[in-house]
Amino acid sequence: MQSALLEPKRSVAGRDFGALNLLVLEDVEFDRWRLRRCCRKAGLNAKLFEADSLDAFRAQLDSRPYDVAFVDYVLPEGTGFDALQALSAHGAQRDAVPILLTGMERQDLAEAARRFHCAEFLHKGNLSAEVVRCSITAALWARDATRTSGLSDRPDC
Repeated sequence: MQSALLEPKRSVAGRDFGALNLLVLEDVEFDRWRLRRCCRKAGLNAKLFEADSLDAFRAQLDSRPYDVAFVDYVLPEGTGFDALQALSAHGAQRDAVPILLTGMERQDLAEAARRFHCAEFLHKGNLSAEVVRCSITAALWARDATRTSGLSDRPDC
């Protein structure tokens, strides 16, 4: 799969996170394109890596550490929960924060996503640059909050 470099900003919500590595598991090209577009419009300093299958996702996990992993729920060969299990079991990805993407608004999926430690549960129909920026900000804040005490309140987007 491809990767895209998304430059301008080095900070999200006033915090400098440096260059971000974002991994996207999405089997539909149009949905990957939409997420790339949202990330670019959000002004993130990030490199976006893409996987269109669970096998490609697992291979990407071996390639580099990721900050955030966007995972589609509906996949031809399983569900996003299979990918979330692979992510959480991968030792080199312990700092990667998952965000579950779905085209369905189902409470049971949102609850299951929380059990898999997803920082966010996003409906694809609501994706925008602002939603993506806020989701990444919240995900990184949550990751850092678990590492240290003394972080300020969760950022408002």
